[in-house]
Amino acid sequence: MIFQHRFSTKQSTAIFYFIFGLILVYISLDVKVGIEKVVLVLGVLFIFHAAQEFAFDIKRKKVIKNPYKTNRYESNGESQLADYFKKRNIIFYHHPQLKFNRQYGPLTIPFVNKKFEPDFYLPEFHIYIEYNGMMDKPEYKTRVEEKRKYYKMNDIEYIEILPEQLNNLDWVFMQKLLERFKVREGLERKWR
Repeated sequence: MIFQHRFSTKQSTAIFYFIFGLILVYISLDVKVGIEKVVLVLGVLFIFHAAQEFAFDIKRKKVIKNPYKTNRYESNGESQLADYFKKRNIIFYHHPQLKFNRQYGPLTIPFVNKKFEPDFYLPEFHIYIEYNGMMDKPEYKTRVEEKRKYYKMNDIEYIEILPEQLNNLDWVFMQKLLERFKVREGLERKWR
């Protein structure tokens, strides 16, 4: 996957917080007024937060390994989704490969990987699309539940499309995309 910028917005903000934290730590060494401990704690908190945000976004970027495979669609629903994206001039990758570290309870094992292939990735929106066409089969349903778990653990945004939603795909897709954007930007209103 080729990214437009070397650092994402989150990483650039993290670099700013890190530098600001270093400045606060430096100031706390010079200040002899009695608030040097407060300034030192604030500086360390800024540095810690910056490192955490930077590492999180590196992890998010490294999950995307292969941008696309062939355009042979596995089902009629996938081909309908691809046609919809083509008509709307939405850039998409078909079956990108995601690579996650395995989770065993609270432990993350770094060299034991689990691979998934979502149906589509929309790079303009930074969101994955999963078409769940066989939810009536138990083995498929368990695979979908496992994918949901890994997506949630790794903070990866995705939209699920079901076969009955293909009839009204334009409205369903736009509504789900709008919901994801509202959650992403913190604009969700639960009082309606």
